[in-house]
Amino acid sequence: MLAALLLTLSALLPAHAAPGPDRPVWLGATVGGGMGIGTSSAPGGGAAGLIGVALGKVPGRSVGLEGRVGESLYAGSLRTVGNVDFDVRYPAGSGPYGYVGFAHHHELGVDEALAHVGGAIAATYGGITHRTGFELGGGWDVAPIFPRSAFGSRIRPTLRLGVTVLPDGVSPPVYVTGAVGVLLGIGKER
Repeated sequence: MLAALLLTLSALLPAHAAPGPDRPVWLGATVGGGMGIGTSSAPGGGAAGLIGVALGKVPGRSVGLEGRVGESLYAGSLRTVGNVDFDVRYPAGSGPYGYVGFAHHHELGVDEALAHVGGAIAATYGGITHRTGFELGGGWDVAPIFPRSAFGSRIRPTLRLGVTVLPDGVSPPVYVTGAVGVLLGIGKER
């Protein structure tokens, strides 16, 4: 299903969105939504920041590493979900990619988070449910929309779809998420 979605998106993107020169390091920001799948299924949404690095000389033919932190609010039991994820992706350059990685969530009811703000932010409050698992998915980092601009050539829109599995007996055991955002390339073009 993910492959079909990426192929459909590739057909809809303009010609200038084809993969092109990439930068070895990128920073990003995304917003998105998702659904917890399980006995306490509920929709949610949030935002994340990320940093990534290509491990080879040519990002489009290299493995990349990506670290992401985010915060979401899920309905139903009205809880916050903070996440810390580390992924391996291929390829690291613009265009479609796949990823797999480690996921860690901090889940806490909103009322408790508001009553213990410091501990909720630092993830030290005793009421936080710490959950660990894995994630996999795919995405599309579009080539720069303004490739002739010195600054614009560093900016790439991005789309991402994924599944996070947290096999710890707490519901929901699976989150399905999607996000859109922008990436800022750092370093010399490759």
